[in-house]
Amino acid sequence: MSKRTCAACDYELDDTAIQVRIGGAVVEVCCDECATKLKATSPHF
Repeated sequence: MSKRTCAACDYELDDTAIQVRIGGAVVEVCCDECATKLKATSPHF
């Protein structure tokens, strides 16, 4: 089984992962801070 890691910081995810929609994809992050980082750096279509 492969490890799941945060899309922003590569921290290993557990059951508390947060799903964030970026463009058309759903990615998982470890915390609200990483979710905010991804939203701020994603291109707005």
